[in-house]
Amino acid sequence: MKPNFYRLLIVPLAVLFACNPKPVGLEPFQPLDALLVLPLSVNMLTGTTAQLGAQRFKDGTGTDKTAAAAWRSNDTNVVTVSNPGGLLTAGSPGRTTVEGSVEGVKATVQVIVEAPSLQLLPVTLGLKYRAFRAKNPDGGAPMADIPRFTQTKRLFANLVLEDGGRVDVADQMFWGLDDSSVASIEVIKTTTEDGGVADGGVFFTSTGLGDAVITGIFEGQTVNGNLSVSREPDPM
Repeated sequence: MKPNFYRLLIVPLAVLFACNPKPVGLEPFQPLDALLVLPLSVNMLTGTTAQLGAQRFKDGTGTDKTAAAAWRSNDTNVVTVSNPGGLLTAGSPGRTTVEGSVEGVKATVQVIVEAPSLQLLPVTLGLKYRAFRAKNPDGGAPMADIPRFTQTKRLFANLVLEDGGRVDVADQMFWGLDDSSVASIEVIKTTTEDGGVADGGVFFTSTGLGDAVITGIFEGQTVNGNLSVSREPDPM
């Protein structure tokens, strides 16, 4: 019985290997032959720089080919790239791809350039104000209001950085109000003339009652906030 059993087993195996000389999972290993550009995607703010890297994989090993790679931006208005070197410089907001090439092998990376964003804190600046009308000694119409209570508050303009951090740039901005009768504006530089550091920023002081729109301009970007001046209650 045994000889017949083995004969029945060997024949199908012979047919199987004849039809599949390289069974699945037993094929010879094929080393990776590719180029990898890192990072895989880049988010930048206008005017900033970022470094690309190129890794060449061949014959089972990886080699840094950043300096040897040929670099090309598909939209130089959005971003330029040094060639050689792979240093990105962000231009105008937009999206594009940057291509790296080594030994005829190419890879691309997506680049997104955004304008710096400004955040006003608080969005609505509330101030208090109280004044009284001075009497006219000649008995005519009352003279102009004389302030009895004014309030000053600081407004922050945080520039959102590429890494998510924030820095107050209020003292570097141009500021205005659509109604200058309700408040005055004072900008104090954080860096003094002698190189020291001051507690600077932009400060609004109430000069009347009412509402106004605050406008701030920084490197071509305009942001708006609100100013509301209400009456300070009279002391009891």
